[in-house]
Amino acid sequence: MDNLPHKIPRKALFALTICFISLIPITKGADPNYLFMECPNTTLSTTSTYAANSIYQTNLNTLLSGLSSNSNNTSNGFYNFTAGNSPLDVAYGLFICRGDLSATVCRDCVTYAAGDVVKRCPGSKRVTIWYDECILRKRGSLVESIHCNCRSNWGLYYDFRSRLLVRKY
Repeated sequence: MDNLPHKIPRKALFALTICFISLIPITKGADPNYLFMECPNTTLSTTSTYAANSIYQTNLNTLLSGLSSNSNNTSNGFYNFTAGNSPLDVAYGLFICRGDLSATVCRDCVTYAAGDVVKRCPGSKRVTIWYDECILRKRGSLVESIHCNCRSNWGLYYDFRSRLLVRKY
């Protein structure tokens, strides 16, 4: 009986367990899978661009914040939003998420896209960005905002009936 291992006191075992648990990294959800973006050449046109610290940029920030916060409240994975009053400075936008994803994944994708779209295409009023999980679109006019067949030059399009992003060859 002298050869048996000694019992570890409960307090020591608890402290040892806490030490091991603290070594496990805490991970957050993965970023959405970026697919494609339509971003016009902003140096060629002044009607599709905005200046830093302009009224449009303030409206754009409100728009992106509104899309992100309302991604929690949609049951169908779709939402459109408008920010601003003056016709020249109104920002229009929408998002749509894949139909087979949870509301949490949709929210995470839209929130990520709202920040990513400004980084990837700064200064542009007309941008559509595709991820595997969602599409986010911002526009400077209502007509462009509503008319979204979401086609791209790479053969990607979003089928609104099946809510799937499809690659056509």
